[in-house]
Amino acid sequence: MNQFYSKIIICSLLLNFILSPIYSQEIKYKYSTIPKELLNNSKAVIRNKEVLFVVKDVHKAYVKVHYAITILNKNGINSSKFIQFSNKFRKIHNISCIIYNEFGNEIKRIKQSEIKDYSAINNATLFDDTRVKYINPKTLTFPFTVEYEYKIDYKGFLNFPQWKIYDDYNISTERTLYKAIIPKNYQLRIKNVNIDLPPKITYHNKYIEYLWDTLFVPSINEEPFNPYEMESLPHIVLAPEYFKIAGFEGNMNSWNNFGKWVNKLLEKENSLPLSTIEQLKEIISESNSTTDKIRLIYNYMQNKTRYVSIQIGIGGWKPYDANTVDRLCYGDCKALTNYTKFLLDAIGIKSYYTLVAAGKKAPEINKNFPSNIFNHVILCIPFENQDTVWLECTNQNIPFGYL
Repeated sequence: MNQFYSKIIICSLLLNFILSPIYSQEIKYKYSTIPKELLNNSKAVIRNKEVLFVVKDVHKAYVKVHYAITILNKNGINSSKFIQFSNKFRKIHNISCIIYNEFGNEIKRIKQSEIKDYSAINNATLFDDTRVKYINPKTLTFPFTVEYEYKIDYKGFLNFPQWKIYDDYNISTERTLYKAIIPKNYQLRIKNVNIDLPPKITYHNKYIEYLWDTLFVPSINEEPFNPYEMESLPHIVLAPEYFKIAGFEGNMNSWNNFGKWVNKLLEKENSLPLSTIEQLKEIISESNSTTDKIRLIYNYMQNKTRYVSIQIGIGGWKPYDANTVDRLCYGDCKALTNYTKFLLDAIGIKSYYTLVAAGKKAPEINKNFPSNIFNHVILCIPFENQDTVWLECTNQNIPFGYL
């Protein structure tokens, strides 16, 4: 009898030992703990988002992110995916992903081998050194929670990570926190968009700490013809004053200073071959109108070149010089615009290399807050007594002066 009870005790101890990791597992992100007001009109709920951003100097910084979101239905499935881009100036490390069920129990950990690493070349680009890290949890039993942690190291930057309360319409927020640690001698520029939330500022010996923290923010319902989310949803934009990227130092405390930095990228030798200059003079020889001369040069550029996008390193901002484009007969928007500018310079017509924010979701440019929000370059030719001419140099088929 004693042996029988001894066996039972031993089996019980073994069973407790085997099951103890399961029962001691931390229960996190239970669906039942989400306040009801955060579920109304929501496809997902951000359970916790903590961002730590640390600036080391004018060209070095890093950000650590801890992010958990509960997906409520199929409309929120895209918000469960991890998509982060990397390039020469931005490296991603220490990615982890854990998936929890409705009851807060861990159901899966994404292995490092399951994290996809793709080239981020789009349909309009021939070659780009940008890559994308991608995770798709592929969980369709709702609700479920996905928790991510990762770190990004910056070696040169023009932008700082934004602080967003929402990632999209119909996503509510349980808690978000953004902490920025900035050297004491470095000026952090801050712009509030659709929100008035000053940071809590703490001064230390060598750095200043900025802290934004929010709790329990209901979602905003998406409606037909809503503005682009970055125009209407509350967020805070942070931007550098001084910066350095690929050896090019700049200052962004005014549009004038930012323009000077762009001009530095254009200072490389831009001479055209004498044969090309002679050909240009012959093309305009019978024209007396400045507008007609511009039209003829623009048509020459369209017939000679084609659009090819190659974005490597600083090439995302710095164009190929005019002589290279003249020789190769191709380039991206920066290179072709710069080339057209020097074609016009060769016949004595002044024009301006112009950065623009293009596309249906282009953000509005704030005159009082210089920042790098641009994604395209076109050419501007102003006149004193008539409308300014704008030239799109990447399309070989559109009419002169048409955007």
